[in-house]
Amino acid sequence: MRIGLAAGLAALALGAATSRGEAFPPPERPAACREVAAGADLAGLLADAAPGAAFCLAPGTYAGPLRVRAGVTIFGPRDAVLRSSGEGTTLRLEADGAALLGITVDGSGGRYDLLDAAVHVQAHDVRVEGVLV
Repeated sequence: MRIGLAAGLAALALGAATSRGEAFPPPERPAACREVAAGADLAGLLADAAPGAAFCLAPGTYAGPLRVRAGVTIFGPRDAVLRSSGEGTTLRLEADGAALLGITVDGSGGRYDLLDAAVHVQAHDVRVEGVLV
């Protein structure tokens, strides 16, 4: 099932805390994960990634915007921050089976008429969990 902007943002919010303010446990780290240093060319890594690949981000900042066009997993702690310029969408999940786990996404635009978003989901079976926007 494809989900739109509003449903995608609701999924992000579910990963943060319960209605009583209790924090959910962080998402589980993928078993086979390629370590990515802060500041690395994440766009290049994603462009060359095969479906099923997993990238574990170290704490630090990564440049957006990004597109995930293969069913890959991006995992990291809250202090791994994907940041763009403040215009457009920061991260587009365009591949079935993609996953975004635990990181922070910052810098999306505010043009709702253009569907600017921190995370825009455009695929089936996508998992977004524990992400801070």
